[in-house]
Amino acid sequence: MSIEELINGLKDLPPAPRVLPRLLKVLGDENASSEDVVSLIDLDPALTARIIRQSNSAYYGGFDAVSDLDEAVNRLGFREIYRMACLICARSFVGGAVPTYKMESEERWFNSVATGLVMETLSRDLGFCEPSTAYTVGLLHDIGKLAIHQVFGDRYDVVFDKLEKEGKSLYRAEMEVLGFDHAQVGAALLEKWGFPEDIVIPIRFQYSPSAAPSQRETTGMLHVSHWIAGGIGGKPGKDSWAFELDTSVFAMLHMDEERAMQVMLQSRDQLKEKEEMLSM
Repeated sequence: MSIEELINGLKDLPPAPRVLPRLLKVLGDENASSEDVVSLIDLDPALTARIIRQSNSAYYGGFDAVSDLDEAVNRLGFREIYRMACLICARSFVGGAVPTYKMESEERWFNSVATGLVMETLSRDLGFCEPSTAYTVGLLHDIGKLAIHQVFGDRYDVVFDKLEKEGKSLYRAEMEVLGFDHAQVGAALLEKWGFPEDIVIPIRFQYSPSAAPSQRETTGMLHVSHWIAGGIGGKPGKDSWAFELDTSVFAMLHMDEERAMQVMLQSRDQLKEKEEMLSM
């Protein structure tokens, strides 16, 4: 089975978050206005309602209640509204349990948010890509696991056998058994949904950053973020130990393991401060 056949055969995947790639494009436009943001989000009434409700939550407390989307955007700003929209949309496809990978719902969601926060921190620190792009890459990095679960759930134990008996990393075991890994599947799915290259490529090459044809630094950031998020406690299922860290990525990013440990501690503190965000 090819990746294209797998994706075309999916039946129970949540609907594509069409608003997110469009919002990312608006964020990258220095001439964009709050009206541009509002007009896009208004295309999804359910998302609009959730954003207004979340804008009035305790996490954004200290203000009078907002009653419409324009007010929420003007008060919180483009980027915070994007972050909120990203969390709300992503919850439907990275917030659920994935039994094939032995991942509970909250465990998977914590790992996704943790990876997004680490990516955002590294982006601000290293300057290789926009923080909003980095955050999105981290949040969506393992979306391919849901697709593989739906198609190969009853045959996936062979992959875990390779992990446990042969000491393979997860992506290498998937390549040998399935012919592709969950990173490639996730990238193909996001590409089909209209996400740009600076999101798709890092996710596709997250386990082999040096092979990325472009976006290499962002890909390297995701590779390191995956490792850091695991250290925070965001263990991504039964395969959490089977991550093969490419230490040469540190040189690519002009950072060292000491800085990575500092980011780990910083991101752990951010997660504690943002506990309510995890419930979005």
